[in-house]
Amino acid sequence: MANLNASQFVHFIPFLKRTEVHGLIQTSDLYLDTIGFARLNTAIQVLACNLPVMTTEGTKMRGRLAGALLNKLDLKELVCKSDWEYIDKTVELIQNRERLNVIKEKISQTQNILFNDLEPIRALENFLLKQMQKSTH
Repeated sequence: MANLNASQFVHFIPFLKRTEVHGLIQTSDLYLDTIGFARLNTAIQVLACNLPVMTTEGTKMRGRLAGALLNKLDLKELVCKSDWEYIDKTVELIQNRERLNVIKEKISQTQNILFNDLEPIRALENFLLKQMQKSTH
């Protein structure tokens, strides 16, 4: 692993209000998803701001949520198989501004796949309609 001074790249921030979080996202280079427990709402907010998300592929659903979003955007390179891969890729990406910008641009160009996808809504509608029909018979 590279000899990096963590204080140059990592900043721990106290609890913030929602508006403050959005401002922080706007000034960040990369969002590091919590290992083993994806923060789905945060990942969605971050991707809406074209900020890359580095995550691991957990064994349980709660650890796979951000990865599912990234896979849908064809950003599989941000979904790591191990904690060491997560660390190595994070270091690599932070040190490669050009690659980071390419990923940000790809998110910008493809995020409509996440935010304008009506398929899950239609599936929920169909399920609810079927349940209503069952209860009326």
